[in-house]
Amino acid sequence: MSPVNQDIRFNRLQVINTALSSEKDLNKLLELIVNGAQELTHADGATLYILDNKNEYLHFKIVANTTLKIWMGASHSQITWPPLPMKIGKYPNLASVSTAAATIGEVIDVADVYKCNRFDFTGTKEFDSRTGYKSQSMIVVPLKDHLDNVIGVLQLLNALDDNNKVIAFNKEDKKLIEAMASQAAVAINNTQLVADLKNFLYSFISSISNAIDVKSAFQTGHVRRVTKIACMIAKKISNIKTGPFKTYKFNQQQLEEIRIAGQLHDIGKIITPDHILCKATKLETILDGAETINLRFEILKRDREIAALKKALGKNIIVDVSDIEENQNFVMNANTGSEFMSKEDQAKIDQIAKIPCTINNKTQPLLAQWECENLKIAKGTLNNQERQIIQDHVVHSIEMLEELPFPKDLCHVPEIAGSHHEKLDGSGYPKGKSKKDLSLAARIMAVADIFEALTAKDRPYKQPMSLNQALKIMGLMIKDNHIDGNIFECFINEGVMKQYCQEELSPEQIKDYQW
Repeated sequence: MSPVNQDIRFNRLQVINTALSSEKDLNKLLELIVNGAQELTHADGATLYILDNKNEYLHFKIVANTTLKIWMGASHSQITWPPLPMKIGKYPNLASVSTAAATIGEVIDVADVYKCNRFDFTGTKEFDSRTGYKSQSMIVVPLKDHLDNVIGVLQLLNALDDNNKVIAFNKEDKKLIEAMASQAAVAINNTQLVADLKNFLYSFISSISNAIDVKSAFQTGHVRRVTKIACMIAKKISNIKTGPFKTYKFNQQQLEEIRIAGQLHDIGKIITPDHILCKATKLETILDGAETINLRFEILKRDREIAALKKALGKNIIVDVSDIEENQNFVMNANTGSEFMSKEDQAKIDQIAKIPCTINNKTQPLLAQWECENLKIAKGTLNNQERQIIQDHVVHSIEMLEELPFPKDLCHVPEIAGSHHEKLDGSGYPKGKSKKDLSLAARIMAVADIFEALTAKDRPYKQPMSLNQALKIMGLMIKDNHIDGNIFECFINEGVMKQYCQEELSPEQIKDYQW
């Protein structure tokens, strides 16, 4: 080979190695390795194997043959051939040329497979028989990483001269392919490491997301459903060609950010006390306070009956406790928090609270101060302190997420996840951001979170809300400049809401909506 040709091939090797070091997609990387190896050595065929993590099998990743116009594996058609075992019983598999190269860690050069008795080429000969091909020269190169560990094998077949005649691989071929194999192995290792770390991150995020849902028996599926709505809206916006979103296009990385942010938007609830997060009634704490109050009402009835019996001993008497039972029912109904509580009803709680009740010869008000205040909660089941604790979950979420060293392509996750309770007019929490401070992804997350909360079927403190009711409330929120009306219109008009409702809501919730 002339010095000029050597220089050209060496320069081409540098170009190929540079490409290998910059490629992050594993399938594309494997294809680059095979194409580059064939180009450098003028090989007609190539097979790339990767060794599994347990060093038990060589797995086919790419099989290519220019003459037969075969290309299998990677981003092309799947290879169904069984992997090659590294051992036969207790002993290394030195019969196969590929497993032998992986075992001994050295390049194996075969001038003619039909004249070589060192290895078993039954498979190669059967391939020739099926296809009419003639395998001849072969060079098999172990792929070694920076720690000198074999991670795979590159097998090249039939070197061709300038006239496309099959010749043996020469020393120059061997040097070039060894130099390239070293860079290829490092590139594969790095790409697989990144992929493994990414899979670990996503699996960990999924576990955290599931833990948040499981933590609250009354909100199981909330995180999943919010993530689902947000991703559906974002994908739809990316396909809209007219209107306010015609210039917005979320790429795959940005869609991934939204998905991860959805899974982590309530991560702060991990440290929210269970008895507050799962508070089903106004009097529920670690124990159910309603049971104690019911016992006091029973004491009131008992005391009235005893007093009446003492007054009319021996006579037929009927004790009227209907007023006590009426008050008891009123208190128990107020405890559910299912309806807005009027000022009049709150005043009645104050009156009931003052009813004297004697326990252990000590007269006390029927309701303790905290019980009275909780029963007077106007909306829902949380008092102001508990509501603040619940709202603080967003603060905790932001703090926890900002502590995590997200990779560059997920760096917006904390902002997207931590802004789902912000409002466009700046009246939301925890940071009081306004529209100009909120990304489109964050505004999408807010719409998703609110719609899921309104229509959820598993809240203990309210009946499942109908779709018409939810749309009316969100319409008012748009009017008050709390949520993004354009996003909500996309949600309704582009088929996202219909698909979600049919999959997640009960028939009763959507029966009156005119699609």
